[in-house]
Amino acid sequence: EAHVVIRSMEDFERYPWPDPAAAVPLRPYEYAAEHMPEGAKLVAGVCAGPYEWATFLMGVEGLATALCLQPELVRAVFDKLREIHTTTLRQLASMDAVGACRQGDDLGFKTSTFLHPAHLREYVFPIYTEMARIAHEAGKPFILHSCGNLDAVYDDLIDGCGIDAKHSFEDVILPVTEFKRRYGDRVTPLGGLDVDFICRASEPELRRYVRQVA
Repeated sequence: EAHVVIRSMEDFERYPWPDPAAAVPLRPYEYAAEHMPEGAKLVAGVCAGPYEWATFLMGVEGLATALCLQPELVRAVFDKLREIHTTTLRQLASMDAVGACRQGDDLGFKTSTFLHPAHLREYVFPIYTEMARIAHEAGKPFILHSCGNLDAVYDDLIDGCGIDAKHSFEDVILPVTEFKRRYGDRVTPLGGLDVDFICRASEPELRRYVRQVA
């Protein structure tokens, strides 16, 4: 919040946006591909998602205010982020060494999403939909990592955006076992062991917990 760089359309125009075709250096992926064991594949994507980048640029408070007072600015920011993310993902999806595409974008906290679901549907989810389409056209699954309570938008993510797998689960919000019960016939849960519990539990507690989840 102390380093907000976009507060107006003038700020947006002045911002040194990267060339979408060269926004992410591909050499690290190529290097990893050259040194992986035979049969191994990369799971690749842009670090931080469109929602997170919008908050990095505008601030959480600034984005919330702009949604009401400057929707044209919000649209411009998300359109630019969409161009950068999808161009980069298309490059990554074309690499033989990449076995799956992924995007991390923390959309929520303990009780809800940061943005109203209607705003997510307007600005964020169309980008995910295009990302999933890019991955699927390359014959690869699309994985979404997102922390927080996403109960209000799981149907959007699964049926609308077309994600193939969801990563990161917190027991205080929705244990992975309950997510599997509700949505397991439509999307794959990845991970699922609550990191907070893993860090705090004793060895016997952790062994019981892992066996219960598995």
